[in-house]
Amino acid sequence: MKHTSITFLFISLCIMGCNKQPVEEVFKTTKTSPDQIVLIFNDPVQNGFFTFSNGSSAGRTRNGDEIQYIDDQYIYRKLKIDFSKKSDTVVLKSKRDWVEVTLMYKGVDDLTYIFKNGDTTVFNYDGVKPIARLINREEAYNTTNFSLYLRDSIATNDYLSSDIIRLPMLLWDQYDSISDFKARDEAIVADASRTFKSDIQQEVDRLDKLFQNDQMDEQQYKMHMRSLHARLITLKNALTFLPEDSKSSLVNSVVKQLESKSPELMSRADSLLYLMNYSGSLSNSIVTAYRNTVPMISQQTSGGGGSTRDYRQLYDSLRIRTDLTDVEKKLLQYNNLKSILSQTTFFSIASRLKYLTRFRNDFQDTILVNDLMKQFQIEFRIDDEIQVESLEGQKSTLKDLIASYNGEAVYVDFWASWCAPCIREMPASKRMTETYANDDITFIYLSTDRRAADWKKSIDKNNLKSGLHYRITNANTSQGLEDLNIPFIPRYMIYNQAGELVNNDAPRPSETDLLTSEFQKYLSSKN
Repeated sequence: MKHTSITFLFISLCIMGCNKQPVEEVFKTTKTSPDQIVLIFNDPVQNGFFTFSNGSSAGRTRNGDEIQYIDDQYIYRKLKIDFSKKSDTVVLKSKRDWVEVTLMYKGVDDLTYIFKNGDTTVFNYDGVKPIARLINREEAYNTTNFSLYLRDSIATNDYLSSDIIRLPMLLWDQYDSISDFKARDEAIVADASRTFKSDIQQEVDRLDKLFQNDQMDEQQYKMHMRSLHARLITLKNALTFLPEDSKSSLVNSVVKQLESKSPELMSRADSLLYLMNYSGSLSNSIVTAYRNTVPMISQQTSGGGGSTRDYRQLYDSLRIRTDLTDVEKKLLQYNNLKSILSQTTFFSIASRLKYLTRFRNDFQDTILVNDLMKQFQIEFRIDDEIQVESLEGQKSTLKDLIASYNGEAVYVDFWASWCAPCIREMPASKRMTETYANDDITFIYLSTDRRAADWKKSIDKNNLKSGLHYRITNANTSQGLEDLNIPFIPRYMIYNQAGELVNNDAPRPSETDLLTSEFQKYLSSKN
């Protein structure tokens, strides 16, 4: 991906004598490049995290990574829009003829666009709606903006009935309170169910009309139809486990009707894995198939707990399947491995390295292995110590850092930029540092962030200037960190004046009385 400011493009092109042309005209007169799709966002509006009219909010990201697509290696990617810029340009690299791209919309929804290789598209916003216009070729508005066209023409509550049946909470923002919404939950789904069949038929009719009127390319048409079919299959699988299955029966009848109209929808091809709904449908079907046979594993602490599926067992089960294509199996195992590598609470270093090695040997795909190693900062080694670095880049080990404060007690706060409970404790922590400023205690904030940029940005954004800040740099390979057994954060530990760990699950800063009582066991006043 190449990401740049439109201002830079203007400057470069103005040198060639285009200084008075609008952006669209500049790109029209510039030869489009193969193997890429250019997306230009004018006055971009954040949709990944959205605040509704009743003051409620919902979303999946605050970081600007609102563009989603599957790259040529079948890997799901999220790319960023820079909302601080007047205009931002994102370039997607691909050698495929057509590429499906989705944009997050209203926090919980997605808008789908299907672009041709070489397309340059300008997005202008009508309120929060990103409206696309191709500037390198002619295409009907309803074709380019088919997702918006559907929502504007057949959706009665901003969302398609299929989405409301799947997730009624999509509409909770339209009610005065959560209790008001819950009281009408069944009625909301019933309303959506009554229009479901006709809504799907209208979606198909609109696709057929665009195709028959030569306003949509055949490949685009097939991709939209495949995506719709996969969306319905996923919905059917999700509803199967409801106590009352009338909704799954309703979806099943619509799926059969669609397959009767277009039997080719039931065929399989690896190229379909480039469609997000199809790829998601495959993953969903596997989760459904192994829901009752692959166990959950749990971790519990005094502060809470959690559980996850045993993705190691799922990996081994899929390994012996013979009904999957090589690409399907590789994609599914890649996703299993991501779950293993990301959930360090549940899977040991030895397990993570074992299954990464197994994946490397099973598929011999250097690109995917390197992608995983980079994504999770993996190295094929196990470190005894916990390596840390300061804001200034000075490196040490946690053991040496604690030892350097010999004669003082040390209160260690394990946190991360993405951890909301961690951030909520920071004001109380700041008050504690002020209370004990003249006592023999050092406050160390130890981030588990994988990216230094996220760590430093959070410190500035949340004004976390008190205490000493360090980041763990080998979280994925540190046996020392694993031995501390920190399943969840925030987590707090106390070392005494001799550098010995005396409390590995200390009170939180907000538990003022408990923490004060704990400190008194180890502190000696400077006075």
